[in-house]
Amino acid sequence: MSKLKAVCSKTLKRYMSLLMTAVEAQISAEMSGLYGYKSTLYLENCVALYGVYWQKGQFKLVLLPIAPMEEESSLSFLIGDNCATNQAIATLLNVPLIGCASHRFNLAVNAYLSYYKTEVEVVSALMAALRTINNRAALLEYTSLFPRRPNATGWSSTFEMVARYRVDAVFDLTPKATTHRQIEALLEDLRVFQSVTLKLQLEALTLADVRALFDSVAERFPSTKAKLSATAPIVHSPAFEVATVKLIGN
Repeated sequence: MSKLKAVCSKTLKRYMSLLMTAVEAQISAEMSGLYGYKSTLYLENCVALYGVYWQKGQFKLVLLPIAPMEEESSLSFLIGDNCATNQAIATLLNVPLIGCASHRFNLAVNAYLSYYKTEVEVVSALMAALRTINNRAALLEYTSLFPRRPNATGWSSTFEMVARYRVDAVFDLTPKATTHRQIEALLEDLRVFQSVTLKLQLEALTLADVRALFDSVAERFPSTKAKLSATAPIVHSPAFEVATVKLIGN
């Protein structure tokens, strides 16, 4: 239980208002130089806006629920998904757009999976058969995992589904040997993609690290080059990204 003295709601609101004013002033002072914006979809119809800048040699990422600056002449870049809306905004503002690496990688993996549509459908049909009451009861004798089905929101659900593909427990339902080997090979590739996805979520990852990862994946899986290459059509500002990578490398 708190040992603080009770305070009336009007006083609390007053202090909250004063604190907000002080924080806005502090952020405005820190963002007086060059800065960028990073937008993130929040819930279904809201966008969280972040200020991205350097202050005394330290990287800052500050949430801006209410933007404190009215003058946008110092805006140097945008960070966001490589969608048409963000690209159009960057073009109108005449600033480069640094696309979301995870979003771009998801598009590349989805393009790769289009070549394995048959294998994914085979595993999906197998999972559907295992979801029946009798088969699910028999499956529990071998594993506590439940059958998964893919969804349209991302390729990770496909990875989780293929990862639960087993032969010993459902021998009568498994596909022929050739298809089975193709599914096993697909699973190994998906494990590589999953490891890259986890690396892309590291806070210390730089744009140069992302470029090294993308180049490695594109070399191993040529079908992903259309999305992952430095000059891919999806990249809004290729020259800016290449220059940034070189600057980080130096």
